[in-house]
Amino acid sequence: MASKGVTLDLSQSPETKDTMTTCNAEMGKPCHDENSYQRFFWTIQMKCMNLQSTKVVRWHTIILRWCLYLRQKSSDTLTDFGFITLPSSRTLFDYSHYTRNDNGFLPDVIKVLKEEVNKRVMCSTEGVWKNYVGILFDEIKIKSDLVYESIQGNLLVIAQKLIELNFFLT
Repeated sequence: MASKGVTLDLSQSPETKDTMTTCNAEMGKPCHDENSYQRFFWTIQMKCMNLQSTKVVRWHTIILRWCLYLRQKSSDTLTDFGFITLPSSRTLFDYSHYTRNDNGFLPDVIKVLKEEVNKRVMCSTEGVWKNYVGILFDEIKIKSDLVYESIQGNLLVIAQKLIELNFFLT
């Protein structure tokens, strides 16, 4: 796209809209598959072109996932599209940050994972191959100043500040 594509500026936007309007009849012909992604993308762009503000657009899940993929590859990609109307970065933020980020195991994330596994029927009694589900965590760091109590099997945190405070008080 970088070598063969042409970047349009805002002054060329009215001509582009006129061209899209005249080509809309061509896209409606039976030779274009009703269920193709190209046809789907074209109809969404035609709807957005006729709106005064894109803030009222209710984006389809396919477009949102595609834009999240593009943003993952390069954050500048979404802003370099020119006349193509795509969801705003704020809309994509809402869809990519639906749980809070924190260290360790988060109960709400585990709950979402469990719901997805149940929804997709990934654990089944009829197919043994469906019972193998793995969860991967990236960049796990074990906290320092931990002591393992072998009698009860607990991890104890040594509060270095409390030890220093006790040293100064005595």
